[in-house]
Amino acid sequence: MFKSKISRSLVTAVALFSIFQTTCLADSPFDQKKSKIVNVSDVSITLLSDGRIKGLDKPEKLSKTQKAEILKVIRFTEDDVAQIPDELQNQLLKEGGVKVETTASDLIHTYTDLNGQDHIVTDNNQEEIDAIKANDMKTLAAQSGEITTFETGLGSVQEGSFSARGYVTYLGKSSNGIEYNYSYKTMFTWSARPAWYFEDKIAQTWQGNTTSTNTIGEYKVNTFSSSGNPTGTYYYGLKDVDRSSVSGTTATVDIVYLDGQHVGWLQDNVKIPVGGNEGTTGQFASAYAHSWTNNLIDIILQNLGFQFESAPGDKWTWRNSYIIGQWY
Repeated sequence: MFKSKISRSLVTAVALFSIFQTTCLADSPFDQKKSKIVNVSDVSITLLSDGRIKGLDKPEKLSKTQKAEILKVIRFTEDDVAQIPDELQNQLLKEGGVKVETTASDLIHTYTDLNGQDHIVTDNNQEEIDAIKANDMKTLAAQSGEITTFETGLGSVQEGSFSARGYVTYLGKSSNGIEYNYSYKTMFTWSARPAWYFEDKIAQTWQGNTTSTNTIGEYKVNTFSSSGNPTGTYYYGLKDVDRSSVSGTTATVDIVYLDGQHVGWLQDNVKIPVGGNEGTTGQFASAYAHSWTNNLIDIILQNLGFQFESAPGDKWTWRNSYIIGQWY
């Protein structure tokens, strides 16, 4: 029996860009000497000499406007603030730091159909892939005993559009000054509940000069009334977080059957030696796999890349790049 109820229309809208991150570390005496207290939206914050802010106590008590204004101080844009969920904003403010300028590249969206054939999705073939998906949905609906009507075409809103982005935040140097500390975050959003609610996978991987010190993440659903007003937030968390590889981390997003906006992120705090790396390109790669059947898609980590098991569903990968030791 399929663990899915199929919605009425079809789409696969994808948007992947940006980068960001966060990690927290003790400030060096040099930073402390050159720090200053500034007032932002009636909140006193400590601005450090390198552009970071010290982490705030209890940012959850701040208003949305106050949070937004402080995040702008550390280089988050209005678009960033609009996309980042409130809980992640709180975490960023607790950790402090400064957003690093990054570029996203090598975006690949692959759909694997029920016959096991991979299709690289582009702007030019989106409608063709939507038609393949519609046929696959009809097949799965028949197998599950459900009857439904399908609508195809760009701009339709089926299981909600998927979007994702990566962020890098610089958190300072180690107390002995020999390592940079960064946070790598991969964030995803389903604008509405996915039609297929099996187990998805999220992952990120990095260069050989990078070491993860800890991993955290979240998965939640925001629900709304028929008029669009918020009615609640339900937290489920990431499952099966796997840190066994030195090159990256994977986790499971167990999609729940709940109408609403589905949001989550995976974060690794990492360290990179200063010597030999300052001024060079830092990179981490992000991946998300959305299974269409209970033949789940697994992600196999590679150096700055991924392999996927050939199971039906959507797979997104991209690479996030920045300059180590530079955040402006």
